[in-house]
Amino acid sequence: MSQAAIPLHRQAIEDGLREFLDDASLQQAMDHWQRQYADQPSTALQRFVSDIYSAYDISASRATVLRSLLKAINLNGDALPGAPKSRRTGAPHNQRSEAFSLLIDAIMVQLEAEEQRRLLLEYFAALRKKHLPPGLLITLQSWLAKRDASAAPNADNAQLRFLLNQLYILLCDHLGPVKADRCLARAVNNVNQQYPLMEDLVSQFL
Repeated sequence: MSQAAIPLHRQAIEDGLREFLDDASLQQAMDHWQRQYADQPSTALQRFVSDIYSAYDISASRATVLRSLLKAINLNGDALPGAPKSRRTGAPHNQRSEAFSLLIDAIMVQLEAEEQRRLLLEYFAALRKKHLPPGLLITLQSWLAKRDASAAPNADNAQLRFLLNQLYILLCDHLGPVKADRCLARAVNNVNQQYPLMEDLVSQFL
């Protein structure tokens, strides 16, 4: 995560935790996040949530807290589907799309066929409620039906990161936060090992 993005990310984390902790505990939790997790990707949130549960008495489930944090991060300007694109040239769309395709495939292959079917039904139902660019949802549905990397969504990093976060939220619902975290970590490791040139691109989605 860039240094410039850390203050916005911190505010999102604080907003997501606010309903679960009193002011003093919230400040302590945010100090802990700043020391240990400020430069970590969003997928490290599972470890942060575990730390919070070890330190404070929270009645809500871990999955509820994790969803609240991810929702707050998605509401951050850099994570919204319509967020302005970076001025950096970055990787071509087709390379980003291929990296995204490989990562999603690496996640889905870990699930049974029926689990995949139910997950995707909920995924598309959730995405229909979001303000996605015209055609993106249709392209995503078509691509997931074919699993052809060349037909993967042609989107920028912010949009692809948003799509991955939405899938991760549902993985937490289906598998539980711990298993979802492991599933994503295995997928990232598998893609990076098999396609080392994609590692930098994959890291931009996390």
